[in-house]
Amino acid sequence: MKIQDKFSDLIGNYSDQAPGFFYAKDPAGRYLYSNEEFSEFADCDSPFQMKSKRDSDLPWKKQASFLQAIDQKVISSAHFFQEVVNIHHPRHGSCQFLTTKKCLYDANNNIMGVIGMSVNLSQQKNFLGKYYYQDGRLYLGDEFSSNYLTTQEVRVYKTVLMGYSAKEASFLLKISRKTVEYHIEQLRKKTNCSNKGELIRKAYDYCFSFMIINHQLAR
Repeated sequence: MKIQDKFSDLIGNYSDQAPGFFYAKDPAGRYLYSNEEFSEFADCDSPFQMKSKRDSDLPWKKQASFLQAIDQKVISSAHFFQEVVNIHHPRHGSCQFLTTKKCLYDANNNIMGVIGMSVNLSQQKNFLGKYYYQDGRLYLGDEFSSNYLTTQEVRVYKTVLMGYSAKEASFLLKISRKTVEYHIEQLRKKTNCSNKGELIRKAYDYCFSFMIINHQLAR
């Protein structure tokens, strides 16, 4: 399987409605793939121009070693990373990104590098205090007709934000794939979204992503 095909699977999983930057790097830190938005932020004319570049070649080169250390940690532990990362761009200034990274695998399940998604929090609205947990439910407030998400729906929503497919979420949550897909359908209805990409965008646009991301996946 080509790297382009592998990454396209993830993009297809999100759809073009998902916000943020998407990219993949090999173990040496060379970019294998990026979407248009990320290549533009990197001051490149196109995603093709991003290929084979390292962070040390890009506007945030002073933070290259820090970013490479994150990639190596993900690769060595075969685990996902999700934290707020501060990046200074000479043109855009200081930016905060909610960054998610996990391993990129080939068809034989060998690690080929990392795959990542970063959302610029500096562009998000402030809705803090409008969402709250009570009796294991996450209440979404007036913007969503006072709907609430169940504990299991929050867990499934978190796997969506982390970039996991329904199959991967099934393994992680120890529930059937059919159950995962059912919960995703309920999430779409409750948030008035038509696909996974919109689920991701709405969670970040309305800032309840923070509460979901901090929720424990394990029972």
